Amino acid sequence: MTKLITVIVLLAGTALMVLSDSKPADAQRDELELHVALPVADGSTQALQFNVRPGQALTETNVEAGSVDGQLHNKAYRIEGRWVSERELMLEIHVATTTTYEDNPGTVKWSPEVEFVRHDLSVAPVRANVVESPRHHAPGGIPKAVLIRYPNKTRT
Repeated sequence: MTKLITVIVLLAGTALMVLSDSKPADAQRDELELHVALPVADGSTQALQFNVRPGQALTETNVEAGSVDGQLHNKAYRIEGRWVSERELMLEIHVATTTTYEDNPGTVKWSPEVEFVRHDLSVAPVRANVVESPRHHAPGGIPKAVLIRYPNKTRT
């Protein structure tokens, strides 16, 4: 009988350890931050950060509903993300880009025409101590993105 009680206690202790170890793993898996460096239509960069949960779609924008190309401001963006696997987030990034300059009738000023340009990026989670968040976009106006996992964060 003592052996049976000892086995039951050991099994219960093992089950509790497994369950308690999975909670930090779940919390760790939920703690992802997407850092994106986007080009701005005037040639500079804007750095953005969003919280991302594995398996959940991402939609972020600073464009008002109903805006059309030509009415976009120079920092306009729309980012849509979908998970294609447990370790890969596909991003469809639209950024405002100056494409041409139009002559304003009766003036000598040229006004920029701003429209969305699409970029597709794939990112996978990387530990925070391995990578740094991007501060500038890549040459040619291509956005950069990194998905950072912070292992020391705890669930609140």
